[in-house]
Amino acid sequence: MFLAINGVVAAVLAVYLLFWLLAPVTRAQIQRPLQSNTVVVQYKVNEKVYQQELLRSGIPFAKKEISIRYIGWQPQWARVNSFMGLAAEPLMWWLV
Repeated sequence: MFLAINGVVAAVLAVYLLFWLLAPVTRAQIQRPLQSNTVVVQYKVNEKVYQQELLRSGIPFAKKEISIRYIGWQPQWARVNSFMGLAAEPLMWWLV
């Protein structure tokens, strides 16, 4: 039973990661004020500007622009385009 439940969770996480890895990529500008654990990014999709607060995910304070992935039909949902931004949180929940 333990292996079956973990197999289902692993399959769901694999679909989640595949979904984000196939999502479109764009560049986002980091907005001020800078915070220690989150960043506010502004990005443009189809001539419309979106702004979202994301987890910092290891982004250095010196960076002014980052790569993000967004959902094609819901551009206001985005994640930092890195292992920490896409996979770290779901994997940590699974480990708990």
